[in-house]
Amino acid sequence: MKIISTSRILIYISTLTWLLLHVVPSVHAQTVLPLPTGISGYGGVHVQAIAVQPDGKVVIGGFFTAVNGISRMNIARLNADGSVDLEWNPVVNDRVHALAIGSDNVVYAGGQFDSVGGQIRRRIAAIDGVSGAPLAWNPDADNDVDAMAISGGVLYVGGKFGFIGGHGRSEIAALDVSTGLATGWNPVADNYVSAIAVSGGSVYVGGDFTSIGGQLRSHLAAVDVATGMASAWVPVDIAGGLGVNSLSVSGNSIYFGGNFTSVGALPRKCYAAIDISSWMVTEWNPGATGCNNILYSASLALSGVVYIAGDFYQVGGQSRQTVVAVDAATGAVTDWAPSISGYGAALAISGSTLYVGSTLGRGIAAVTIDDSKPIFLDGFDDR
Repeated sequence: MKIISTSRILIYISTLTWLLLHVVPSVHAQTVLPLPTGISGYGGVHVQAIAVQPDGKVVIGGFFTAVNGISRMNIARLNADGSVDLEWNPVVNDRVHALAIGSDNVVYAGGQFDSVGGQIRRRIAAIDGVSGAPLAWNPDADNDVDAMAISGGVLYVGGKFGFIGGHGRSEIAALDVSTGLATGWNPVADNYVSAIAVSGGSVYVGGDFTSIGGQLRSHLAAVDVATGMASAWVPVDIAGGLGVNSLSVSGNSIYFGGNFTSVGALPRKCYAAIDISSWMVTEWNPGATGCNNILYSASLALSGVVYIAGDFYQVGGQSRQTVVAVDAATGAVTDWAPSISGYGAALAISGSTLYVGSTLGRGIAAVTIDDSKPIFLDGFDDR
């Protein structure tokens, strides 16, 4: 699910998981900022994607018809103070699963929609970052777009599609940000792709596939950024569910989440980490409880700390809901604990502020990482 760099990676993970990486100063306590969270609409209302623009404005996507009483169809932008941006209103006619911000402030959106701003845009679109009008850029996918990551002049996308950017592409593609056409990069996955991150010379991919880039790979793979071929590492077996729904790269580790119970024959419930050099499972093991058949979750690594958001009630033997902070090396739970509850569905970060999107109509919260006074926020259940 923005312009991606090795210091900040934001990725959308299908209807299943978000994972974001960003290195920031050390983490302390938290304050919930007064962002509007009156998200309303049809049944199953949720905020599923978040992206922060360079000017601090926050774009949210998901499944809703209004934000704080103001009509907004599945996408909206909040000002830095949390108010709804009244001048920016693209109007997307169905769910938004992924968001990314281009260097020119263009908002890229992926999902299930087929119309943006009254113009035909099937499952993927580029939206003017100032006016909210859809741009002419139009890759026209034949099925859902669920993951995005930008590197240079290329937007890497994943999902359930078989055709995008004017070419046949199975579940994963690279799109030229100028033309919208698919490049020659073509790994070909045999099932849907839910997560993408770009780091160095590799595109890291998560999903429910068993082969990609011409090799057998169990839900997780590293693909060469130039050739589209899978790298020559011995894949670990990820078992017990529907595979990997989120991932990000931090240093020499890949943190990932999804619907699984074991990784490399080691017990790992919903979240795990792998060393990039050896491709061995690391000791990082948060031990989330209550994430069976997980539909939404996210994780985020922050200078020695990993934030996890999702549908759980306990992590590391301690009571935690919505979002929790754990040690990046050991997975031990820290004392960082906002007083909110619900199903965490999306994470994004800007400076010292962590944004948390939620399902079941609970909306969006902004939580500072260096203060000690949590404030209850409308739209989330108070614990």
